[in-house]
Amino acid sequence: TQMLVARDLKLLANHTCLLSELLSNCHAVVKRQGHQCLAVSWGCLQRHISNLIGEKLEIASYEHLSGEFVASYIHAGNKLATLVSLSSKADEAGRDVAMQAAAMNPVALNRDEVSTEVIDRELEVAREQIRLEGKPEEMIDRIAQGKLNKFFKDNTLIDQSFIKDSKQTVSSYLNSVEKGLAVTGFRRVGLGV
Repeated sequence: TQMLVARDLKLLANHTCLLSELLSNCHAVVKRQGHQCLAVSWGCLQRHISNLIGEKLEIASYEHLSGEFVASYIHAGNKLATLVSLSSKADEAGRDVAMQAAAMNPVALNRDEVSTEVIDRELEVAREQIRLEGKPEEMIDRIAQGKLNKFFKDNTLIDQSFIKDSKQTVSSYLNSVEKGLAVTGFRRVGLGV
C-alpha cells in the first residue's frame, strides 16, 4: 500500500494504481541500478502526477512500508499521516494503530529499536534529575532504570497505552483482536508538524 500526503487527496486517490505502479517500479530500479536512478524515477513520478492534476508537484520526501497488511491514517487537515504494517489483515485494528501512531508520536516500534543515543540521553537526564532531588547515590541507577522503562512505555508504539482503551497496551489490543496479531513497522510523516 502506498500513500501520498497532499492537499487534494480525492484527486490523487483517483490515480492510486498509477502511483502504486510508479512507486513499485522506482524501488525495483533503485535495487538494480543504484541511487541515481531514484532521482530519474522521482522525476518521472513528478511529471506523471503533474500531468494528471494539472499543477506543478514537488515531492520533498516519501515513505515506503511493506508488510502482510499495511493500514494508513491521514489526520484532519492533511498535514499528518501514518502507515502501519501488521502481521496479518485487520482493517479496523490497522487504522486504530495508525491513528495511535499519529496521535502519540512514538520514537520507535519497540524498545529494541530505540537508538543507544536516545537511551543514553534519557538515562543521563534521569540521573541528573534524581541527583537534584537529593536521592542517595546508590539508588540513582535503579531509579534511572525505572524512568527509562517509563520512557519506553510512553514512547514505543507497541508498549504505549492504547488511545481507545487506556487499560491495555497497543500490543495487548492487537492480541485481543487476533491471537498473534502484531505491528511489524510504522512510518509517520507530517507537513510542518
